[in-house]
Amino acid sequence: MVVAAAATLIVVVLVSNASPTALRPSLSPAPTLLSAQPAPSSPEPASAPPQPTPSPIRADAWTGLRWSQPNPIPERASFRDIVAWHDGYVAVGSASGPDTDVGAAFISADGATWERTTAASVFSGIPGRVMASPTRLLAFGVGTPTAGSLEAWSSLDGRIWRREASLALADAGVIGVAARGTTIVAVGMDATGRATMWRSVAAGTWTKAQTLSPRAIVRGVVAISDGFIATGREGDPDTGSGGVGVRGVGRPAAWWSSDGGVWGSLQVEGAEAAGAELDGIYPVADGYFAIGSDTTTAGQSTRSAVLWLSTDGHAWRQLGPPPHWGMAGTNSQQAVVLAYGGATANPEGWLSMDGHEWTPLVFAGDLGEVPVVQQFLGMSGHIDEIFVMPHGVIVIGQLVSQQSSRPAAWFATAIIR
Repeated sequence: MVVAAAATLIVVVLVSNASPTALRPSLSPAPTLLSAQPAPSSPEPASAPPQPTPSPIRADAWTGLRWSQPNPIPERASFRDIVAWHDGYVAVGSASGPDTDVGAAFISADGATWERTTAASVFSGIPGRVMASPTRLLAFGVGTPTAGSLEAWSSLDGRIWRREASLALADAGVIGVAARGTTIVAVGMDATGRATMWRSVAAGTWTKAQTLSPRAIVRGVVAISDGFIATGREGDPDTGSGGVGVRGVGRPAAWWSSDGGVWGSLQVEGAEAAGAELDGIYPVADGYFAIGSDTTTAGQSTRSAVLWLSTDGHAWRQLGPPPHWGMAGTNSQQAVVLAYGGATANPEGWLSMDGHEWTPLVFAGDLGEVPVVQQFLGMSGHIDEIFVMPHGVIVIGQLVSQQSSRPAAWFATAIIR
């Protein structure tokens, strides 16, 4: 999500210390005031969760989604993030080049048909986040060829982009960026591998704000109404060898700061367990909810999804497995989940305005080529990412035909009764 004060605009980012890998989209809504957060790896859906009785429908809630036809995305592009801006949408990501993928930006008037706006030489890396103020756009991403660097670019029209040298950050493994007012906060690891925060005021040079405890594992950061929240784990880091990962043991954790400079621990319910952590925060009309992992049940995946609720972003109450989970996003008011709908079936759509009560979304429109969440033989397409906008959902995925696929976009317009 975003915000811009004066001429400043912010983004959230994932940056790898090891290599300039693609950045995943934000969980936070694309447009609105300075705050954004990276999307962590989605926890696995819990097995056979209890199915709640659908809650009464609020007058301002969406009741359905009207799907467009799928539209091919040009140049086999991969979108990392999308923002609503002025009368259309702007996306950033990568496009196919002669030898390798290159950074690229795109525009769309309707969220379904897209046009590339940048040449291969514009971006010195792959932009992974984009945010919008009323007057300009700002994107962050992984610099190339130098791994472990944060790059920034700005645009006044979504077509012409230039590098923002003051917001570049070298020798840092940045995993998230958020902004509030004129303050930008980046979180990640310093050169020693310790969790660290950096701060920039009025788009000025970054300064190291604070180093957390040696056992802090930070997964992301988001701006809320009274400051910033960083999320993660207090415990041991994940380890891996030979392509096999082992989840570290710890407790779900979060940290709050009013100004991005001084940080303190928040109250997060949870037990010490392998893989336990608080990941993505979703702002909604009635507060916040978060998804993470925290299971002490023998034989259950350490990535099984767990839901937390908070009315103010400071005290987090654990509810257990979410009733529905899959591809998720929010626009600060409505959270949408597209979940597995069964073998050979379209996905299920669910909506919540508080993270606790969920109502089903009725699908209409062009239903012949609706992409699915979980891939199966004979599908016409599958979903890679969703972006919840003020008036609907942009779905990015793949059209599948005769064992080949090509990138495509759908726009599912919100239906309000």
